[in-house]
Amino acid sequence: MGDVHLLTFSVLKVIDGIIKKKLKYSMAVYFWDRIGKPYMIKAIRMVSEKDLKVDMNMIYLTLKPYFEKKQLKEMLDEGYKLSEIDLSKLENKEFEDAARYF
Repeated sequence: MGDVHLLTFSVLKVIDGIIKKKLKYSMAVYFWDRIGKPYMIKAIRMVSEKDLKVDMNMIYLTLKPYFEKKQLKEMLDEGYKLSEIDLSKLENKEFEDAARYF
């Protein structure tokens, strides 16, 4: 089993956790555990590494914009936090040399 298979199984593990949190009826959990999850495991094992790589890339491309937006927001938040720092408290020789130009 290759790396892409292992990655897919880790994604399935996360999905399994989400499904179990969302399902409210024990019968639905039973069907997922007895039919849904075993079918998914078997299907993943039967798919070639090449086909699985295409499918995982499609998932990546679908989720990528959301993570890029989140990363941009985190960078902006970090910049905002840094802009609130009182610069007079910094004792850095290079900063002091550069500060005289501003």
